Amino acid sequence: MKFVGVEESKEFRAFLRGPSRIGISSSKLNWKGVVVEEHSAESGERSAAIADRHILGLVCGRPWTGEHPDGRGGFISNPNLPGMITFIKDGSTVPAISTRDVCEHVLCSLESSFLNSVLDELEKRPAEELHSRLGFYDPPARQIIRLLIAEAGMGGPLGRLYADHLGHALATRLLLMGAPERRPRRSPSPLPRHLLQRTLEQMSDLHAELDLKTLAAESGYSRGQFLRMFNAAMGCTPHQHILQVRVMRAQELMRQKAFPLSDVAAACGFSSHAHMSRVFHQVLGVTPSTYRRSI
Repeated sequence: MKFVGVEESKEFRAFLRGPSRIGISSSKLNWKGVVVEEHSAESGERSAAIADRHILGLVCGRPWTGEHPDGRGGFISNPNLPGMITFIKDGSTVPAISTRDVCEHVLCSLESSFLNSVLDELEKRPAEELHSRLGFYDPPARQIIRLLIAEAGMGGPLGRLYADHLGHALATRLLLMGAPERRPRRSPSPLPRHLLQRTLEQMSDLHAELDLKTLAAESGYSRGQFLRMFNAAMGCTPHQHILQVRVMRAQELMRQKAFPLSDVAAACGFSSHAHMSRVFHQVLGVTPSTYRRSI
């Protein structure tokens, strides 16, 4: 992690309770309902606070130990190891803590309205109410947080739709964490043909700022329903379809030898030649240069 100057984070004030050094941040990418940031906080004592949003903290860097009051005048020592996650529910108390080490986290905030919208889309309510949890492991949630901070670190090249998918997946994981397994459900019905055609026409504009919420609202379905019905109709997610359309358009332009690959990338909505190369290889298994030489 690379951190800049010391400052106080507005997004994670209740969790940090003091200045910290900030590394990567998604705050300027305008993601809906989700913000991720890298933070390095110095050792010291932090009093209890009330969280004003849902916050997930993923421990990174070196292990560190926090001491919490036990309510009887003593302290309880809790080791914090890389990969551990702490979840603080909006409106709940962030416990007082004393640390002797630098504490490095990737912090992720989820707006209550965003989490509630995901909860409304679930086909079955969680068995338990959402509550704060300290120092637990959850590999799927950890991987989603890492994907979010990686995307933020690159400046958001894959677009808001990709971040929206990850945020939705993280919220769903958080809501259903520890819930009993459910029986397999019936395959969802595909999106009606006229709605699918309209959606595909919107997605053919490779420079349009689209996100899952907008596409779902215009179809008349919830985000969860729209995602399942689009997948049933197309065999892929909206984000995957957009990438496939961009690659197909890039193939067309590459057949015209006059276009440099950097111009092809810009014309197809990729953030850079490197971004196009990465996606092109993921979809077709070859690089743009290799493909051009083969035609």
